[in-house]
Amino acid sequence: MAIDISCFVEPAEFKKTAGEIMRQLRASTKAEGQQHIYTAGEKEYLTYLERSKNGVPLDPAIRKTLQSARDEYNVDFVFSWET
Repeated sequence: MAIDISCFVEPAEFKKTAGEIMRQLRASTKAEGQQHIYTAGEKEYLTYLERSKNGVPLDPAIRKTLQSARDEYNVDFVFSWET
């Protein structure tokens, strides 16, 4: 369900308030042994940044399947993990 927040409050004010709440949550006391408190979407965003930079990790079985298909069809290509 999508809600048009502008029906209730100015979007800029909503973003400011939501940002303050997120900053307060992340600044809260952390559980023993924990170094970071993640807020909604933060882990996904960090994964996006990592994969944008380094690519999507592939399981060894998928790598083998891709290499087999390449070899079967005589495609002249070297995968990044082969170098």
